[in-house]
Amino acid sequence: MGSVCTLTPDFVSQDSIKTLEALLGEARAGRKIGVAIVALEPGLRYSIYIAGECKRFPNLTRAGGLALDDYLSEMIRPHPAA
Repeated sequence: MGSVCTLTPDFVSQDSIKTLEALLGEARAGRKIGVAIVALEPGLRYSIYIAGECKRFPNLTRAGGLALDDYLSEMIRPHPAA
């Protein structure tokens, strides 16, 4: 049985850079006060980063993580033909 996913070869993701820059701007303006990030790496690896209020309030961060899990589940769930 093979891998269930394959990550694309190394490249600079402009979408990821724009998203991180936008989040940084929001944080500098005080509109984002904590972050929890899963960063994908080459070789089917990932890193997890938690900072600010996400670290201070892990239960709230876990709730956000569950909402993310629901969102990702919807992305991969097969939908019946309309």
